[in-house]
Amino acid sequence: MAKSGIRTIAIEPNPTSFNILNENVALNRLSEKEITLVNRALDVTNDTTVQLMDDFSTSHLLRVGEKSDQVSIVNVKTISFDVLIKTYNISVQDIRCIKIDVEGFEFNVLKSMEGFFLRQDQSLKVICEILPN
Repeated sequence: MAKSGIRTIAIEPNPTSFNILNENVALNRLSEKEITLVNRALDVTNDTTVQLMDDFSTSHLLRVGEKSDQVSIVNVKTISFDVLIKTYNISVQDIRCIKIDVEGFEFNVLKSMEGFFLRQDQSLKVICEILPN
């Protein structure tokens, strides 16, 4: 990736999945110039807390009012898109592709990026998996 000048920003809020991601980055000998890992949930708000199910079900998101006695629940801090690009020194002009797979949190993620999307030209590619519920 570094030879092509591509930098990947991987945002993974689930602590278990984040640890696996970290291990994969190390096994593949990727440098910080190639990939930046962020253990937060991308949201409209910054530094608030959301609750996730720490398991490998199809959705880690715990919806408001939902309870789960069969899996552990973890609190995860959020980060807004604007704070993300400032904190990790991301040049918005260099962003060419965004992949979103957030298992039911799509609205919050897309809303957090609204200003960014409005300033983009037609060359930006967005891949978004949608969970219908």
